[in-house]
Amino acid sequence: ILVVPGTYQFRVVVSSGICPSVNSTSATIVVDPATVAGTVSGPNSNICLGSSTGTMTLSGHTGSVLKWQVSANGGATWTDIANTTTTLSITPGTSGTYMFRAQVQSGVCTSAFSGAFTVTVDDLSVGGTLTGSNTICAGSNTGTMTLTGYVGAIVKWQRSDDGGSTWTDIVNTSATYDEVLATAGTYIYRVEVSNGTCASSFSSTVSIVVDPLSVGGAVAGTNTQICLGDPTGTMTLSGYTGTIVKWQKRVDGGAWTDIANTTNTYGEVPVSAGTWDYRVEVQSGSCGSAFATEFTVVVDPLSVGGDLSGTTTLCAGNNTGTMTLTSYTGAIVEWQRSDNGGSTWTSIANTSATYDEIIPAAGTYLYRVVVTSGVCSSSYSDTLVIVVDPVTVPGVITGNNISICAGTSSGNMTLGGYTGAILKWQKRVDMGAWTDITNTTDTMEEVIATPGTWDYRAIVQSGTCDLDSSDYVSILVSEASNGGTLSGGNDICASGSTGTMTVLGYVGSVTKWQYSYNSGAWADIANITDTLEEVLSTSGTYDYRVVVQSGACAEAYSNEVNLEVFENSVGGSLSIVDSVICEGETTDLIVLSSFTGTINKWQRRIDGAAWTDLANTTATYSEIATPAGLYEYRVEVQNGICTVAYSDTAQIDVLSYPVASFSYIINGLVVDFTNTSTNATSYDWNFGDGSAHSNLVDPSHTYPTSNTYNVILTAYNDICSHDTSSLVDVVDAVIELDDNTYLTMFPNPSNGEFNITYYGTPTSAFEMQIFDMTGRLIRTEDLSYMTSGSVHTVSLGAVNAGFYNVRFTFEDNVFNQIMVIE
Repeated sequence: ILVVPGTYQFRVVVSSGICPSVNSTSATIVVDPATVAGTVSGPNSNICLGSSTGTMTLSGHTGSVLKWQVSANGGATWTDIANTTTTLSITPGTSGTYMFRAQVQSGVCTSAFSGAFTVTVDDLSVGGTLTGSNTICAGSNTGTMTLTGYVGAIVKWQRSDDGGSTWTDIVNTSATYDEVLATAGTYIYRVEVSNGTCASSFSSTVSIVVDPLSVGGAVAGTNTQICLGDPTGTMTLSGYTGTIVKWQKRVDGGAWTDIANTTNTYGEVPVSAGTWDYRVEVQSGSCGSAFATEFTVVVDPLSVGGDLSGTTTLCAGNNTGTMTLTSYTGAIVEWQRSDNGGSTWTSIANTSATYDEIIPAAGTYLYRVVVTSGVCSSSYSDTLVIVVDPVTVPGVITGNNISICAGTSSGNMTLGGYTGAILKWQKRVDMGAWTDITNTTDTMEEVIATPGTWDYRAIVQSGTCDLDSSDYVSILVSEASNGGTLSGGNDICASGSTGTMTVLGYVGSVTKWQYSYNSGAWADIANITDTLEEVLSTSGTYDYRVVVQSGACAEAYSNEVNLEVFENSVGGSLSIVDSVICEGETTDLIVLSSFTGTINKWQRRIDGAAWTDLANTTATYSEIATPAGLYEYRVEVQNGICTVAYSDTAQIDVLSYPVASFSYIINGLVVDFTNTSTNATSYDWNFGDGSAHSNLVDPSHTYPTSNTYNVILTAYNDICSHDTSSLVDVVDAVIELDDNTYLTMFPNPSNGEFNITYYGTPTSAFEMQIFDMTGRLIRTEDLSYMTSGSVHTVSLGAVNAGFYNVRFTFEDNVFNQIMVIE
């Protein structure tokens, strides 16, 4: 079998007996290399219909190209292409996905197909047809615009508001679009479509015509108020957008009536009085119509003065009674009065349909009303005539006395300034009924025996006018003064209230109160009520009384009330020498001073809790303080009836004793201490080696040599302290094997598990043995594997606590080290 390509010649050597050998003729065999199809590659894997694939090239093949093939169905079937070169370039006639390959054969070897190269041919982009042209009103939606018949993918929509000179992109890749257009104008829309790698294509366009919104504008005119029968004047519409459809009018808010007028001006003569509104309907293109702002013209009816009625006679100084205007048309401008038969008229500021007034002087009075309807000319009502008679004047009473005591004369009372005749006098007591007195003169006097307020008046009449009474004069007739009975008041503490003292059964008015201090002179108190309460700050004896006077009668005094004022309780001040002690110690003597009153008891509370009574009525106190806490003491003092008072507080801080304790871990000569003390705020460590003390919480101490040291920890809580000690066995964990080699063994003491760290040059002769204190060998381990920095862990398991001898044999030397198992 020939496995290497090439040309081979074969012949046969034939020998017969001792005869010379002879060669046969030669045969030639050519061995072709195996066919290798290679790979097709090209510059374009995606092209547009009508474009060339570009040059596709076969490479990496062995043999000759027999032909090329193309498949348009994914390799299901292939079509031959007559081409024996290593390159191919064609222009596909239809879109689709094409696969290209080459068939290669080397000599007589079996042919093979190369790997296929795929080219995708895209259809040309087709922009399609856009529909949806519309005419809308500004602010309305365009309606849906739809793209159909397009080939490719929608890239975007575009809008132009200047006839297509410039375009604005719209981010939309769907086949439909709509939007709200707020501004009037003509808008053109189109769609950009792109298929694969083909150039983009634009759709047909649609136009949306946007009409401006209808604006009704405003109607204005020259006249806003006219009289019935006058023209409105020209009304003009301005500021509108659109076309005038019609004018409309209504009267007094009724239904609108159309006016056939499409111009922007209008005027007419209204047929009736009322409020006439005018407006215009305007429409812009397809937009809804809008109405202009209304213009209002008030049409007034003609003025009618009406009929005036009322009373025709009265007495001077009396009211005319209500005069009433009826059957008038328009607004009342004013009333008028004449007192000279109508020669001149005086204006009266009254615009209502009724009027009345008081006429002070006798005479004949004429009244009329001026009526005006809107802007129409004024009209007068008919005239009302009123005849006024002179009025009765009752006069004024004067007298000498306004306050007397019962049983004395009223004094002389005189009526003056009256007009008419005195018919009689009248009197009453305490606003009761009037009683007639037969007296027609202008003076009056009598003795009044009964207390009370007496009123006197005269009855006067002038002609036919009404009777009238004079003003009355009042005389206060008082009952004899009586001081009454005073009660109330209590013995009190200084700066306390006397309580309410009340006077009852007195006759007259309280004019003042009086008091006397320690039987001294009486002093006035400005108080006119029947009760008194005051705060007295000075101790002593107080007497109180009330001064009463009835009208013009002499003063009278009530009985006296006596009360005693005591000094206030004073709690005093507490003092103590030592304010900080330890729990269980006796407090220093607490002393109360500067107090006023009697000591009721002492009290104590701890840490702000409730106060607890202490049975002690002396001015000093001490006790054994337990438990710990902040102790507060105070004293309750009371003087007589006064409110109890408390002294200031004395505080003693009773501190808990600290409990000192600690643990430790030994690592060679270094010992790490852990402080487990309680109730402590500071510490003192004595490491037992003569070194300086430490006040750290958890110190770490390095001892100079291996030894047993007595470590003392003292824990402090302010002035309170406690100490504890422990013997610490310190063993140096560093073992020097030679000048450059050493090891450490830690922790020591341990719980039976410890580490050995080796430093130096490795050796093959390194062993460890462990003996208990009886000399019994309990463990042997080979350490010759260790290198510098390596760690060997020893676990003794469950062994008894105590001292163990760890022996290291290093080459020819033996080293012993004690390990403490706890």
